[in-house]
Order: sequence, then structure tokens, then C-alpha cells
Amino acid sequence: MSVVSNKILIVGGSGNLGSKIVNALVKKKTKIFILDKKKNLNLKNSKFIKCNLNNKFEKKIIPKKINVVILAAGIIGGEQSFAEKFAQKYIQNNFYSVLNLLNNIDRTHLKKIIFLSTEQIYGDNQINFLQNKFYEPQPKNYYGISKLLAEKALFNFYHNCEKKISIDILRVPRVIDYSKNNIIYNLIEKIKKNNKIVIRNFKEKFNLIFIDDFLKIIVKVSKHNKKEIRILDISGRDYRSFFLIEIIQKIKKKLGLKNIIYKKKTMDTHNPINLKINYNYSKKNIDFVPKISVSHMIKLIISKHGF
Repeated sequence: MSVVSNKILIVGGSGNLGSKIVNALVKKKTKIFILDKKKNLNLKNSKFIKCNLNNKFEKKIIPKKINVVILAAGIIGGEQSFAEKFAQKYIQNNFYSVLNLLNNIDRTHLKKIIFLSTEQIYGDNQINFLQNKFYEPQPKNYYGISKLLAEKALFNFYHNCEKKISIDILRVPRVIDYSKNNIIYNLIEKIKKNNKIVIRNFKEKFNLIFIDDFLKIIVKVSKHNKKEIRILDISGRDYRSFFLIEIIQKIKKKLGLKNIIYKKKTMDTHNPINLKINYNYSKKNIDFVPKISVSHMIKLIISKHGF
């Protein structure tokens, strides 16, 4: 019988992305605990703990002697993140929940925390790096604000720990998988169906990473145990953001289409515009080069769904 040498708690491990992280980390001598509101029946080799971190809970339900915590819970952005009436919803799910866990977790054996933040902590026309100093981000939506608050809670946690640990804050872009719930699939479907596309704002930019590359990054950083706190801006193979029109042109080329009708609908967008992220620090510190470019992602999605 093998001896467990590593205990990992994945908060939000039943979700779409969280469940993929669970599967990527399952191995011998590792015990995985999933803390979530609902159980994912498709996940094996892990122990499920039902808990809603937004509410009061008994401290004893959080497992003891946890070595690694991966914070993958919360709600994502979208049109709602622009509306003030949903502000409390984002703060509750993405900030208070993290705070609740940090205030109640046993720190005795804790070595590592990985937090899935978002690139949307940046606002319009922001860059993240200038003359070797990080800018203070200025999010334009409540999704970004809630994640930035959680980042600050982690900084406080790190500096208030008597025994220092390793914390990695991953500012994650849109993760593209083989499902129908991603920007590439939706664009392909609309273009194939109508041969036209509505562009709300020509200055919107999107950074994309394929699921396989993202999971390899998670595995990489989970093994980093240097006692420090890092902010890592995550990117796919291209190491840059793309205007929507650029992604559409790539889809057009892969589908072999000649003409696409573009309709401009000028309006505000919850997505940052003219986003300029410098990935030099992350490239140096993660020691992993993503393999899948945006063009390759499009090819994979087209092949998978038979477009």
C-alpha cells in the first residue's frame, strides 16, 4: 500500500475547469480533496466535501494536513460584470469565499496556494509591466474587481503567515477546450450559419490558451515550492492578445471562406480594450512554453466538431 505524500485541496473542483485540474493532478501518493457546492459524479480518485464558502460552515469540514490548495471556484465575467446590481454577487463569490477559506484553513502543513485570477483585473489600455515595476491594475468590471480583492487577500495571508509558503497568482485568460462553450466555437458557428458577424467594438482584445497547455502550467507551478508570492500572467503559444477581427480572419482562412460580412455595432464592452500584457516575467519563471497557437486551436475545434 502506497503512502500518501501529498494532499491537495481543489476548491471548485467539480466545475468545468476545476474537474480538468483534478484529473491532471491525480497520481500515486497524492490524495485529492474536492471542496464544492455540488458533486461531479464523473470524477474518481478523489474525496468530495460539500461546502459553500459563501456561507457559514464548520471549520472541521476542511481537511487537516493539506499541502497544496488550488482556488478554482467562483463565477466568471460576462455582460453582468458591467452592471452595478451584480457587484455584490461577484464580490461574494470571488472574494469573500477566498477570504473564508484563508481564515479557516489549517496552516500547519500548508506549502502551496495556487489562485486562478483573471487577466480582466486589467482595465482599458493598461499594461502590466513598466521599467521593472508592476502597475496597480484598474479593472473595468466587477469580475476583475472581485478577483483583484482576492489577490490582495492572498498578499495579506502571505505576509501574515509565521511560516512562509509558496503562493502563485495566475492571471488567466480565456481557456479554450473542445466544448461548445468558448469564444472560438461560438464564432465558427455564427460564421458558418450566417456568413456574417457583428463586432461590438473593434478595440476589444482577447488572450487565449488551450486547455492542454493550461493544465501543464498548473502541474508545473504546483511543484514550485520556493517560499515567495508570484503574479504570473498566463498566455498561449502566441504570447499576445488578439483583436476580434484577427481571430475571425484566422477562422475564415481555416474554413476556406472568401467573404464575411462585418457589421459594426459601436457599444461599450465589459472586456478590456487595447490590452497589452508583457509575459517576460512569466516566461522566465514558469519554465514551460505553450504548444498550441490560436490558429492551431481553431483547427482543433473545426476538426472536433466537423465544421
